[in-house]
Amino acid sequence: MLTPEPYVDDRNTFLDDVQDTVLRAPAAASNWIKSKISPRVRGLALLNLLTFLYGSNLSVIKEGQLALDAFSFSIGRFAIAALAFAPFLRKALDNPAARRAGLELGVWASAGYVAQAVGLQTTEAGRAAFIGTFTVIEVPLIAGLVFGAKIPYITWASAAAAVVGVALLETGASDSSLLGEMWTIASALLFGIHMLRSEHHTRHVDPSNAIPLISLQLSVTAVLSIAWMLLLNFSGVPIPGLNSLLACDWGAIQAWPWWQMAYTGVLSTAFCLWVEVVALRDVTAAEAAMVYTLEPLWGAAFAWVLLNERWGAVGWVGAALILAGSLTMQLFGKMEEPEKEGEDGSPMPLMSALGVAATMALLMALTADVDEAAAGQMLLPEGRTGESQVEMLLEAKEL
Repeated sequence: MLTPEPYVDDRNTFLDDVQDTVLRAPAAASNWIKSKISPRVRGLALLNLLTFLYGSNLSVIKEGQLALDAFSFSIGRFAIAALAFAPFLRKALDNPAARRAGLELGVWASAGYVAQAVGLQTTEAGRAAFIGTFTVIEVPLIAGLVFGAKIPYITWASAAAAVVGVALLETGASDSSLLGEMWTIASALLFGIHMLRSEHHTRHVDPSNAIPLISLQLSVTAVLSIAWMLLLNFSGVPIPGLNSLLACDWGAIQAWPWWQMAYTGVLSTAFCLWVEVVALRDVTAAEAAMVYTLEPLWGAAFAWVLLNERWGAVGWVGAALILAGSLTMQLFGKMEEPEKEGEDGSPMPLMSALGVAATMALLMALTADVDEAAAGQMLLPEGRTGESQVEMLLEAKEL
């Protein structure tokens, strides 16, 4: 008589195998290339791929927000992104290092994405992409002055060229609002800090925990986005997407921009975060920030094709300066590793905490300055603008 084998719960083993396959597949497919190029060049190549995907991101978000308010769109996007990595969440929660890293990075990412989505309500997609290059000057400043990294002069020169390019872009005519651009600058600040902290955590967390870390980060981002939306709703700010969901208005829910949420959730969020984690093992955050200055060029191209946004001659001169600064850094601006690290390998955790507090204060100040008209333009779909949006906002508050 055959004795049945005891049951073994091999779910964790299966997830480990899947993770190993996901992590090793790109390496196996490009093994012969890796033997010929340096890790830094590989990292830069991955980051250049990301700029293409990120460049498409803003136009797709803006198109999606024509049919759905910014906060509801963000929640749908991050819920889809979190589901893509959900099987690895338990492993992240069981590992203290991955748990701490995922929680911190999720806070930075959530604040950055929300600020980006709100800014896009009143800012042109192409212009928002160029304003996002504020990280070019922010990341080297923080890395050099706070974390002790040695920044080559060529990197500073490249950053200066990129900033001048953004300034030239800003001199052109635009339908964007100052408030929307302030939110976009705030998102760039948050993403810059997120990039620096991602560089640190990817080099101190075991590679086998890379995907679980991303899973937890995306889950935190989704949860915080929901919390932020509920807070606004309870304070009297109308959020059409939430209202249709609570009312079980299936017709309105079916009309949501699902393909835009799926694209931004799976491809330009979950996939890009994974690629960034891999690349930041071989490239510093300041170098990555300079590579990301190429994102506005792709952003302007997608805005040209998808949204029919056009630029003047001065704007394209600015774009050329940004491109020149990025390429100069990639070719000649290799950086040294940071020197100032705490005993636990975490660079100056107090500064990180202060950064969170300062950033939250900035966002609160921006929110406090929003009058009812601006709030109506930012939080409602763009199908109605001007006085009609203000009237809708006031009617909702009276109800």
